[in-house]
Amino acid sequence: MLWQVEHSTGIVEIDRQHRALCELIEEFREVIANGSGEASYDGFLEFLATYSGAHFEYERAHHLTGSGQGVDADEDQHSFTRALRAEMAIFHDQGYSEIRVLGFLDILDGWLGSHIHAVKDRHEQRARNTG
Repeated sequence: MLWQVEHSTGIVEIDRQHRALCELIEEFREVIANGSGEASYDGFLEFLATYSGAHFEYERAHHLTGSGQGVDADEDQHSFTRALRAEMAIFHDQGYSEIRVLGFLDILDGWLGSHIHAVKDRHEQRARNTG
């Protein structure tokens, strides 16, 4: 998913993190195209797990996801975590498959688009409730 201005939530740090996730996924597509996907996939998954964990903590601290934001906000984060953990388990069990990895990147793109939209909606709702 390519970052576009309409993805902006209006929160500079959240937008920076979302943009970084978009770029990370696109850069890994380039790594695959260059033939280095298998050699670097484990590192990509580990980095994605670490980065996304820090990202969700930041969103929770700003009341945009997680506890206090309802079931949908929690499910948003949990669906990503479940998909990532499942892919990590499959990779460690079955190894690298370019077709599967490209499918996983498509799943991440879809999730990220939905996530950005949900965070943007929560932020706008919170602004209406306090304004």
